[in-house]
Amino acid sequence: MGLQSRLRTNDLPPFWQGLGDVYSFKDFKEDWIRGIIHLPEQVMTAANITVNDSAYSVISNPQIRVYIVDRLSKAEQELERAIESINNKAHEEPLTRIAMSQWLGRPRRIAARVMKKYR
Repeated sequence: MGLQSRLRTNDLPPFWQGLGDVYSFKDFKEDWIRGIIHLPEQVMTAANITVNDSAYSVISNPQIRVYIVDRLSKAEQELERAIESINNKAHEEPLTRIAMSQWLGRPRRIAARVMKKYR
């Protein structure tokens, strides 16, 4: 992954889903306005939302807010597991462990900040 580490992306599978969710919901409103939809069709249908609804009406919808908070909560857990995995597998690579733990801390902080918006 970097710094001549023996860790590989396959060592951190939960990380990638969590990271994707964090950044998807961080920019949700702006992306919606651009036509980038980060919601599954079944969630939109259940919330009675269509792609023609305004970003404001979407992020104001209680069902959408619950979905986003749920996904971000799971993302935080996935990122925490990734940090644990790094700490467990990189005990021989202290520089990698420190760099990756710091790098993974940023999306966790973003997830917490974004979740506050939707609660």
